[in-house]
Amino acid sequence: MNKKVSVFLAGTVLAAGVGIWGLEAGTVATPAYAETTNAATVGNRETNLASGTYGTVNWYLTANGELHLGAGALGEDTSLPAQVGRLAAQIAKAQGVTDPTKAQVQTAADQVTKVVLDGPVVAPVDASSLFSQLRNVTTYEHLDRLDTSHTTVMNNMFHVIDLDSKTTTIDVSHFDTSQVTSMQYMFYGQSAVKQLDVTGFNMDRVTDTMDMFYRTTSLEQVDFAQGTFHNLSSVMYMFGFSGAQVIKLPKFAPSADFSGFYMFAGTKIITELTLGPATTFKSGTSPNLNTPLQDMPDVYTGLWQAVGKGTVGNPLGDEYATGNAITTLYTGDAKPTTVETYVWQPVNRVIEPTTPPTTPNELAQPVTVQYRDNQGKQLADDVTLTGDLGTHYQAEPLTFNGYKLTKTDGEATGTFTTQPQTVTFHYAPSLVTGGDGDAIAPISSVVYATRKIGLYRTKNFSNQSRVHWYKKVKRAERPMFVVTGTATSKRGNLRYKVRDVNHHSKTAGKTGYITAKKSYVTSVYYATKQPRIKVINAQGINAYRQKSLKTAQRHYRKGQTLRVKKIVQYNKTTRFQLTNGQYVTANKKLVIAEK
Repeated sequence: MNKKVSVFLAGTVLAAGVGIWGLEAGTVATPAYAETTNAATVGNRETNLASGTYGTVNWYLTANGELHLGAGALGEDTSLPAQVGRLAAQIAKAQGVTDPTKAQVQTAADQVTKVVLDGPVVAPVDASSLFSQLRNVTTYEHLDRLDTSHTTVMNNMFHVIDLDSKTTTIDVSHFDTSQVTSMQYMFYGQSAVKQLDVTGFNMDRVTDTMDMFYRTTSLEQVDFAQGTFHNLSSVMYMFGFSGAQVIKLPKFAPSADFSGFYMFAGTKIITELTLGPATTFKSGTSPNLNTPLQDMPDVYTGLWQAVGKGTVGNPLGDEYATGNAITTLYTGDAKPTTVETYVWQPVNRVIEPTTPPTTPNELAQPVTVQYRDNQGKQLADDVTLTGDLGTHYQAEPLTFNGYKLTKTDGEATGTFTTQPQTVTFHYAPSLVTGGDGDAIAPISSVVYATRKIGLYRTKNFSNQSRVHWYKKVKRAERPMFVVTGTATSKRGNLRYKVRDVNHHSKTAGKTGYITAKKSYVTSVYYATKQPRIKVINAQGINAYRQKSLKTAQRHYRKGQTLRVKKIVQYNKTTRFQLTNGQYVTANKKLVIAEK
């Protein structure tokens, strides 16, 4: 869904905060840990790439790239430049680099593929850049053993400058952030991480979250369920170019002079935002909340809407044309008085049914809905309806190009029972009417795109799941697809599951989902008789003795008009029989109907 956006950040100061633990307050006490064996402390000395002691933590790097940290307290080294990894620098020094440069530290960091905490580890008071530059790490194991209760600074903690991190999992759900004052650039460049559980983060003391989630392009959601942000001042590009579509700030309560300047800048795909009643933004400054994209008319209307008394799938509150209109609500005295969620207004509403209570021991069985032709062949994927015992169900018939509904087996309307039920809709070919109304293409038929469409990996369309754009082209060049199934998106939109059959193209053979909206996609073959057709194919077309088009009898040039006797079905395609008894294609890319 999101589009590539290039933003120039000027005058941004990248500074790692320095935590000071005063001598009068004493030093951070190292808990009394159980003694570890030599093997657990230093691994295999003969094969280790490096080993050493950082603070009171014995560490070693194995030949396969595992960085093991033993029990103890990490060192309080604040002498390194900003964004230079603390642990990576320890590796570089252990490998003989006395005063490593940032590039040399990166070389050392690139040896690490996994970080393992073998025992309880106390984090530094200033944990700036602790795990920075570890771009080849795929996972952090036992990160819940990291004690951050004394930590005040987490700047650049997992920072990856080149935005090429391979890390897929960072479990920060156990982090104690009650003393933290700064988190700028904390997850900067963690482009492969899909989830970061910050629901338990205490944000009371945090003043700076600038670029905190910058370029976390695979991240799906950020939920600060407990975050008050009472002392927050700097938030510029906090979610800049992140992939997070859902942002939850239900307890967001910054001070009265908080501006919120550019808090949401750099992202165009926030589709759901939750704000608490204590939220405040300074009038005249722009948090830069995105406006809904306008190029997905079959999914979103292009407006924001408050959920109100509705649901995310069926919002019922006020509508807003822009993201700025929402943040402006929180600049004056007449703010919303409750927690409110704002979503991109859906085209198709998902209405949750209200169901009566049921006996817990009684389980309702599903209703299977089938679509079959007169030979019992499948026209569309089966649909499974589920619900609570005794609640209502409605099996919906579909309409197909070239077919007419003839009978229904089973109860199309009824209630869920303790027994499985099946409803089968039977269809017969109907090339006189072309089918029942505004029809869809059956399985194994061929469709083509009449307008610009996308091919997506999943039935829920987004920029991340898009495989290819097909541009709008002239009729003879329209992209074709074989329908292999149907599906319904979470927003209720019908999709075709397809295979690209554009031979000799780079996309030939690709599979995925396309819209089933008739104004964008339609059948390649005519479904009704036409009185006359004109040949539009540059090479002309052949006429055949049989409808299988196997024995050519005559060739017709481009521009010739042919009189049609009738239309006939051949497998999941159609043919025109001419008044001379010969058969020609009914492919819309090769012929066009004339009145």
